Amino acid sequence: MKAAFTEIDTNYDISLRFCVENVRDFFERGDEQDSTRVVRATDTFGPGWHIKCKATNFDGENYLSCYLVAGSMGYPTPISFSFAGESSQGGIQYFKFSTTHTFTAFKGADWGWTKALSKLKGWDRYETLREENALYIRATIRAQVAAVYPDRCLDLSHDVITTERPTDVRFVVHASRDRAGELSKPRELFANKATIRRACPLLAKCRLTQGRNAHIFALIYLDPSDIDNLDAAAAIAQELFGEAKRGPHQSTSSAIGQHDDNTSQADSDWDFDDEEQVEKAPHPHPTAEETEGRRDVVSIAPTTIAITGAALPTWEAFLFYIYTGVVAFGPLKSRGEATRTEFIADYRVHNPHRPAPCSCKSMYRIACILDLPGLKELALKELSSQLSKENIVTEIFTGFTAKHEEVKDLELRILKEHWAELKGTEQVSEVLKNVVRGKLPHAAAVMAELL
Repeated sequence: MKAAFTEIDTNYDISLRFCVENVRDFFERGDEQDSTRVVRATDTFGPGWHIKCKATNFDGENYLSCYLVAGSMGYPTPISFSFAGESSQGGIQYFKFSTTHTFTAFKGADWGWTKALSKLKGWDRYETLREENALYIRATIRAQVAAVYPDRCLDLSHDVITTERPTDVRFVVHASRDRAGELSKPRELFANKATIRRACPLLAKCRLTQGRNAHIFALIYLDPSDIDNLDAAAAIAQELFGEAKRGPHQSTSSAIGQHDDNTSQADSDWDFDDEEQVEKAPHPHPTAEETEGRRDVVSIAPTTIAITGAALPTWEAFLFYIYTGVVAFGPLKSRGEATRTEFIADYRVHNPHRPAPCSCKSMYRIACILDLPGLKELALKELSSQLSKENIVTEIFTGFTAKHEEVKDLELRILKEHWAELKGTEQVSEVLKNVVRGKLPHAAAVMAELL
């Protein structure tokens, strides 16, 4: 089911059409069949809404009910919505309803039509409905976008006003990396240990080893999508286990990307408590206001963590997600560099105080490494929404896809849908040649499933 979204100013204006298959189950049930088990629902759309159809019975008559579901907490502003049930070609309309409703937790999160379509006036009456055994529902949903305050933001706000907890973790992250592995364009990002511990326990277990002045923490991959040095693309999409090389602007605290096989099990369970104080790494371009503000708020030097395996946009977006539960993704580069650049520039204009959109592939990697299933699901859904016939060949024959089975399965399904059109193209022919030449060893498994 595909939903088409059009955002006008601060309003949701959503149109979608979906199919309810095996609609006979709603009307022709045996005496022993439990009607509550006959339920069909769309995927979520908008701010977590979905549409649900279920079987009901009143006075011995079977009905198909149709509801808009706005979630357990409801929605703070009125929602206007309409449902129209029709045949596959749209030539026959079985029902049409519209209403405006304010969803609240007190009133319940479902609202719609309990008797949307009856057996007598719908199923028995329309031969086309019985022959197709399917009901196509066209829905429109309009509502003002409400100010949303995620639970994490509310929790953090409470912490800020009830404690003197400062930002006590500093991440040194870089925006660029060249072919020689040298990092450049450093920037500091800040966070709070308790917040990290609560939102990402695995990251919180990265701890100082005795005698070192920086956390050992290097993500395994660095995605070209989030690096502004295009010449680095061939070198940065690989595993990073060695110590990172640093350019002239690198922070004085060490950037460690070394995998220590001798680290004990106890070390791996260390937390952030009782850290050694470390020398503060300088901000590349601190303003006077920033310097004064930090002097007032932070009385001790924060723990420094040098990130050598994630680019600046990725890590900034990741920390923002930890605090808010919100992440913005940019278009894949395979959809066109101009498209991606224009999207990010436009987002920055309208959201100057938020992280720039990041790569969903980069965020998927971080979510896998740090065991964050919610973030992983968000990134995978975003990746799925951006895959098409035009870019699937580019995406599936990559090292990223080869490393992630779930991604490979998703992209294989999409490639198979379009394989009849793509298999004779010059692009696929070139891939086959590179596989034979051994230039794409990770692509052989994909080709084996296709040929």
